[in-house]
Amino acid sequence: QPLLAIYSPELYQSEREFLIEQEAGDTSGASGLGTRDTEVRLRLLGVPDEEVQRLRRERTPTTRLVLRSPVNGTVLERGVVEGQYVGADTPLFSLADLSRVWVLADLYEMDMGRVKAGDRVRFVADAMPGRPFEGAVQFIYPTVSNQTRTLKVRLALDNPGGILKPGMYGRVQVA
Repeated sequence: QPLLAIYSPELYQSEREFLIEQEAGDTSGASGLGTRDTEVRLRLLGVPDEEVQRLRRERTPTTRLVLRSPVNGTVLERGVVEGQYVGADTPLFSLADLSRVWVLADLYEMDMGRVKAGDRVRFVADAMPGRPFEGAVQFIYPTVSNQTRTLKVRLALDNPGGILKPGMYGRVQVA
């Protein structure tokens, strides 16, 4: 889905150059090698294939580029507001696919010999005590916390409908 539209004079200029070279190739019967250079420039600017195809078809440059989400997911953070100047290093959005989530659990050091990657787990969120989620131990972190005397265990759980949210607390049982 579309996330935002960015105004870019550089994009407009690059699209105009692309069209000029494309028209010059059409009228001269040339192979269009110059058009390939401007097409590469458009791709380096992050212009998606659909926009290049639209440009070829409609032959109209645009000053705004619509950026679409590269993945199915949920917007977790928005780093921009309307009208804000953005540079190449400006984070625009933080997206995540929440159909599968990680749960970080604390494992007491005395239990670390009894749990291994691949073990089946059951997670019950405090917000949904009657709804267990099944998963597996994916990774056991190699260090023990000096403060809590526990080590982190990463669990992977399916999250149908995105019910589990980042930051939720709950209880874990390891089979």
